[in-house]
Amino acid sequence: MYILGNIIGDVFGSFLNALGYLLAVFYSVIPSAGIAIILLTMLLRLIVYPLTAKQAKSMLSMQQAQPEIKKLQAKYKDDKQKLNEEMMAFYKENQINPFGGCLPLLLQMPIFISLYRLLNDIPKHLPQTGRFSAFYNEICNTTAVNTCNAKPKAIYKLPFFNNGTFDLHLSAGSTHDSIMAALPYWGLVALVVITAFYQQKQTMRFQTQVNAQMQMVGKIMPLFFAFISINIPAGVVLYFFVSNLWQIGQQEV
Repeated sequence: MYILGNIIGDVFGSFLNALGYLLAVFYSVIPSAGIAIILLTMLLRLIVYPLTAKQAKSMLSMQQAQPEIKKLQAKYKDDKQKLNEEMMAFYKENQINPFGGCLPLLLQMPIFISLYRLLNDIPKHLPQTGRFSAFYNEICNTTAVNTCNAKPKAIYKLPFFNNGTFDLHLSAGSTHDSIMAALPYWGLVALVVITAFYQQKQTMRFQTQVNAQMQMVGKIMPLFFAFISINIPAGVVLYFFVSNLWQIGQQEV
């Protein structure tokens, strides 16, 4: 288990370094931490597009199959074993994977976790020398490099634009100098909630039959995003916002 843990840690660390390298590459093209995160988000969404498309297709198949599923449930309501057998046969005959909508979502979770870890300790994962070291140098410019490496959370800043005040390393729940200073962070959280609500409403619109449980999930998820967005780095919240916009556009297409 110890060896397996080390292997997983090494793989995860390599993935974090790869994300940091991509951020540095985007920053070298447009020197803005915010735009670099937006471009990285779009690239990641493009990479996982086959998964999200499969997820949407699976959810649609399940919705279209609901009338037949309800018939089977009514027919075998007193025989759970027979119902399970008939349901599995129905899924197999119609090539439906009842868990197909969950697996792609779970596979995307490492991306969110990696971005969270990356933006909490970003200097550690950026190239510090060479062609794409400008991002690291900009972040650590105000202090000695070794100090930036030793205490990244206490030292570095991650402004959306260079010399800007919107620090993507901070969160809405962080201590701010004034209400005006905190306003952009709460505004970004609000945008995440609004786009999440719209995305859920859009999903319900495309599905002709939505049960009460799904409706409840559709109402709770945006509030869940709001709750976690308050205390995570604004850079990750920016990822949520851009991802929501991407998903809205993908569903419209």
